[in-house]
Amino acid sequence: MNGNIYLWSVLERSSQEYVGEYQGDNPQARFIYKQGAKITEKVTAPKVVFNDTTINKLKTFHCLESNMMVPIVDETISEILGSLAPNAVQFMDVVVLAKDGELTGYKILNVTKECDDLLDEENTIYNYIPSTEHIFGFDQFKYKKGCLGDNKIARNKIYHGHLIVSHEIKETLEKIENLGVNFINVS
Repeated sequence: MNGNIYLWSVLERSSQEYVGEYQGDNPQARFIYKQGAKITEKVTAPKVVFNDTTINKLKTFHCLESNMMVPIVDETISEILGSLAPNAVQFMDVVVLAKDGELTGYKILNVTKECDDLLDEENTIYNYIPSTEHIFGFDQFKYKKGCLGDNKIARNKIYHGHLIVSHEIKETLEKIENLGVNFINVS
């Protein structure tokens, strides 16, 4: 079994037309999808708008990105993750609007597991929010090989911005053409 850990990462695209913009009454509401926990209360589906892109262009990708910084995935990815990690994922409604109408068949990927003690402390340099102990980012980081244990997908408990996956999930998803996401080996 391969113990490598991979960071789910958005594609580097030359145009911002493929980055959707969250629109809602409560700007903080978008962060509930990054908590590493199951959402049990009723949530109004957020709206993500791609002002400069058509439905047909968006449909070429299985995973869309937005300033919500959580994956918006199609049925193909939902089915794969639902079968490989059924107790670690939840798919939430989202309204995806392109410049020529509404795109259907996509959901927000909410990862319901979080893991602790993941980072190789000797090879990690943290950046903190001034006057706090909250991590803002990293100058460099490395995850411990095999740190997910039996989990296949999880959020980092101390830095929810990192969505990490097992080698199995990476390999399975990379078989899909035009996936719309990269996986970076961070172990």
